[in-house]
Amino acid sequence: FSSLWSYVSRASFFQQAALRDSRHWRLLYALGMLAGGALLTLAGWGLPATAIAPWQLLLGGVLAGFGARLGGGCTSGHGICGMASLSAGSLVMVLTFLASAIVTAQLMQAGG
Repeated sequence: FSSLWSYVSRASFFQQAALRDSRHWRLLYALGMLAGGALLTLAGWGLPATAIAPWQLLLGGVLAGFGARLGGGCTSGHGICGMASLSAGSLVMVLTFLASAIVTAQLMQAGG
């Protein structure tokens, strides 16, 4: 995600060599995912039915991406790789994920 920002932002963080050098293949990868979804839809496989509004799905994806960026990785990355390497930071993140999930589940159950 940060490498794609290197196309539009002149901030020094986004102009690091590591981000600029990898942005082309990352852009092609993202476009390939979009094209794959479009081809499946055109082939008649379509999207599964859901009662969730598209804006809520989009917001959920943005929040998940922001959280992964903020936490330095995704939940499975911290839980599997980070914990296996005995990373203290991953332990803190996994405990945070679990606590957040428990609180969210309790609030959802209480709210109906």
